[in-house]
Amino acid sequence: MVQNGQYIGYRYDMGFKINGTRIPDPKKFSGKVSDLDTMGKRDANGLLHRCRVATKHPLKLEYENITWSMIQTICGLMTGASFSFTYPDPAEGTKTITAYVGDRDWDVVQAVFNKEPIGILKFSVIEY
Repeated sequence: MVQNGQYIGYRYDMGFKINGTRIPDPKKFSGKVSDLDTMGKRDANGLLHRCRVATKHPLKLEYENITWSMIQTICGLMTGASFSFTYPDPAEGTKTITAYVGDRDWDVVQAVFNKEPIGILKFSVIEY
């Protein structure tokens, strides 16, 4: 991370991991809980009859001011069809899910800092 023109390293306090490898804490992290139903309909009294088959946890992470090599490391950990992802969950504490990665957006914001580009990385982690 770069602060006031100085590289200050990364923090790992929140416990993020991909396939057991720790990754830095993101600048922004958000998630939600999504129920998956095979069907849902209301009867004549307005009562909902649903068949919930799973609850999933899609997540979004955003990194700012990270080195190009760290962007490569994080993206490299998510190249398989699926991976385990560990993150802090507000309801369950630390949670590990089997996931795949959605779109990965990156930008270089400072072409060179100590001979290495600095950038932004945003990606979504979607639970299988």
